[in-house]
Amino acid sequence: MFSWFETMGLEYPIMLARCVAQQCVPALPSWALYSLPQALWILGGLTGLSAIWSSQGSCPQMLWSIALISFAVLAEMGQFVHLLPGAFDVVDVGGIVAAGLAGLSVFRPSTQEEEVHGHEAT
Repeated sequence: MFSWFETMGLEYPIMLARCVAQQCVPALPSWALYSLPQALWILGGLTGLSAIWSSQGSCPQMLWSIALISFAVLAEMGQFVHLLPGAFDVVDVGGIVAAGLAGLSVFRPSTQEEEVHGHEAT
């Protein structure tokens, strides 16, 4: 990845940003440093799925969203039973679940009636 930055002439700004960010690491709580990035990837994935299926019904988006969340939780469980490399962390599972619930509630697909009337159906 860093060779791409070098090719684009961004090596110095990226290295500078890394040095500045490195100074913040001691002040971050461990959950923000180790668990938050994974939760944000899950939220980003759900956002992407919402963008893909924003104009279609809820079934494909819901199925793929549940698959994404389930895959992430199963990966943590695989670490717990030592089938996958890495360290199991219950905070990671909590972050995955929280990001999943947030993503499913915020990025839920609209119904056809909402699109026709421009507001949520009652």
